[in-house]
Amino acid sequence: MKHWNAEYITHLSTNSFTKIVLDYLANDEKLKKLFAYQPDAENIIRAIAQKQKNPIDRNILVNGLNDQYKDVNICEAVTSNIQLLQNENTFTICTAHQPNIFTGPLYYIYKI
Repeated sequence: MKHWNAEYITHLSTNSFTKIVLDYLANDEKLKKLFAYQPDAENIIRAIAQKQKNPIDRNILVNGLNDQYKDVNICEAVTSNIQLLQNENTFTICTAHQPNIFTGPLYYIYKI
């Protein structure tokens, strides 16, 4: 069995990120008005607690997703995950690919 050693480099040392990205990652005060939560475990918990104060009609969400997938052959895991969205304690984290923000198309690779 082969063991791997991980080495880490800073975002700054890659010379691949703009100042705004580096400031965001450093939690710079100037940017805090642009987003509600930092992307970390503690703030995910805070965001969920805030979302729980605003209940949504989960049936609309589930029915809409089922309608979108009706003509697609999907696996049981996808069907099961869609059904889990009906539970009041199920939440999702959505991200988006924005090729013109930060580092361009390379940003997509970094997100993966």
